[in-house]
Amino acid sequence: MATENDTNANIETAPLEPPFQVDGSEESMAFYSAASGRSLWRGVDYYKNDNVASWSAPSASIRKGTVLGSNQASYDVEIDLEHPKKSTCTCPFAEGRHVICKHMVALYFESVEGAYGKFEQEVERAQIAYEQEEERWKRETYLSIKKEVDGITAKEAREWLIDILYQQELDYRYRNDRYW
Repeated sequence: MATENDTNANIETAPLEPPFQVDGSEESMAFYSAASGRSLWRGVDYYKNDNVASWSAPSASIRKGTVLGSNQASYDVEIDLEHPKKSTCTCPFAEGRHVICKHMVALYFESVEGAYGKFEQEVERAQIAYEQEEERWKRETYLSIKKEVDGITAKEAREWLIDILYQQELDYRYRNDRYW
């Protein structure tokens, strides 16, 4: 991984805790939250693959660096931790636009101490919350269906079953119909 080569060694580069404290202002969301999902995950790959060639911290809220892209291209990146959309990169995706690209995400994780570890924890918490919500939905859906089925007659149950099987056959037919 790249090391800080900041010529201004007295700049405070302590880890930023959400909400980020940068030059006295608060940032309520992490830098990477402004990136698209694709840029975020590609940036994670670039960070993990050590694509950040060098970086510096000219101030507490600015990081500058060189990030290697595909085909051995290198891009000049500047990220603004206070105002992520003011960040710049010379890559074709971000140049001249107010977007967060994969090179910016890689530089962020490389240059902000502890940021990637916090990101991993956030992803893990989100995965656990998703799984818990799925289990809750499954239980509630099952109980709701059971309650409804318990309240119908055998004749109604047969009619529902016929409708369900018929719909499955239609779905199968049209899903495999090459003319549609």
